[in-house]
Amino acid sequence: MTPRPPMPERAHVMACLEQARRRAGSTYEELASACGVTKQAMSRRFDQERNISVGAAAEIAEALGYELVLAPKGGPYARGAMRVAPILADKHRLGGRR
Repeated sequence: MTPRPPMPERAHVMACLEQARRRAGSTYEELASACGVTKQAMSRRFDQERNISVGAAAEIAEALGYELVLAPKGGPYARGAMRVAPILADKHRLGGRR
């Protein structure tokens, strides 16, 4: 039986995107240009570590050569995969909970 690779640790979505940016060797300026926003807007997004929309996270990931994927819990995960923790960093909550 082939051993399963270890599961990647979970991190905030912005921490995962920052790690992807570093792996890609991309600057905020290059990433901003690829996403069609200013360098300041991109830097602010990473500095604040706030939640972002799935669409914005997917756009940044795509610009870095990654893609957002929903995978069955427990893997297996591809080498280099990152897991996003279910962290809500700001005041927003899912709602409807009892």
